[in-house]
Amino acid sequence: MTMPENHAAGFELRGEGLTLQALAELAGGGVPVTIAPDALDAMSRSYEVVLRVLEEDRPIYGVNTGFGK
Repeated sequence: MTMPENHAAGFELRGEGLTLQALAELAGGGVPVTIAPDALDAMSRSYEVVLRVLEEDRPIYGVNTGFGK
């Protein structure tokens, strides 16, 4: 995934292929960013998994254990 030629057109996060260069350019601001529907669906599914595991009181590194533990 590379930055579009016309930054004013925006940038769509798709859940794959985000380069460090593109991320650095996006971090500078000024470029509209959207999230693709498929990426939103994947995020929702991941969120549901995290909720389910938390309900089972199982450890999730960095979520309910802290980092480095």
